[in-house]
Amino acid sequence: MLLQLRNTNGILVSTNFGFIHATDEPCIRPKIFSFGVNVSCVAFDALKSAQLVKKRIYGKLLPFLRLEIAHGQVSLDFDIPFDESNLKDAEDLVYFLTKNVRVEEEACIL
Repeated sequence: MLLQLRNTNGILVSTNFGFIHATDEPCIRPKIFSFGVNVSCVAFDALKSAQLVKKRIYGKLLPFLRLEIAHGQVSLDFDIPFDESNLKDAEDLVYFLTKNVRVEEEACIL
């Protein structure tokens, strides 16, 4: 399965082995070029749950794909913003993950 969720400065690619999430490095000062990229690779073995949430940021409700990633007893929420136009793709991805990758939580939008 290959799925891409795009936001203004990044992309999430879901493959048969896991996820690749890449985002632009933020500029350190205004009007300064930034050539950096932050890339995270997450294997499906590390995925504990997947869900859709909405978070209020600067007074606006924005959609996020929340992946709970765990190793042993340590876990963290990996929130990935996406555009509302990709909501169906995000819902399909969460459905796929909850049915095929043995994650614990179903999709929900808060």
